[in-house]
Amino acid sequence: MSGGDPPEVRGLEALLAPYRDRSNAEIRAQLDAYLAEHPESGSPSSRTMRRNARILHAGKRYRFAIAVAGYEGLTGRPAEPAVA
Repeated sequence: MSGGDPPEVRGLEALLAPYRDRSNAEIRAQLDAYLAEHPESGSPSSRTMRRNARILHAGKRYRFAIAVAGYEGLTGRPAEPAVA
């Protein structure tokens, strides 16, 4: 997002940022826990998870953020910690 974006884009980004940040933190914690429990091995899945960690950590899960923001907006209450 750049400073030249329309106000609508900046507003949407401001709305989604906290939800996306929570989602990113949860995914990072789960992946880090998995990698800590599964030492690097010759297994293709182990190598793939480690190589893709950078991609998973960099993601912007907008669909999740929109769903949580919509839920909270429609119900008027915060999402459960397990969801958000």
